[in-house]
Amino acid sequence: MPFEKFFSLDTEWGDGVLLEQYNDTFSLYAARKPTNGDGTIYKEWVIPQDRKREPKKKDGKYISIPQKVSLGNVKQATAILKQFIAFLEQDDIPY
Repeated sequence: MPFEKFFSLDTEWGDGVLLEQYNDTFSLYAARKPTNGDGTIYKEWVIPQDRKREPKKKDGKYISIPQKVSLGNVKQATAILKQFIAFLEQDDIPY
């Protein structure tokens, strides 16, 4: 059964991150949940490029897909996210 959880960044536009589980794979999406809306979550969509950096087309129309970052199964996703957290908690981040 698919699962979604939205994490808000508390911006005026309702920006955030959507965690989705489909089958055995967890993914992150850039998403928005407008504060003045009905609670609908909108994934950010992109137009993929081919090897020549040209927008991909199908039947003469540009292809548009939601931007996704796959994290793997629950064990893999947990390990990856822990690595992100450990990196962000460092005092010597180079910025």
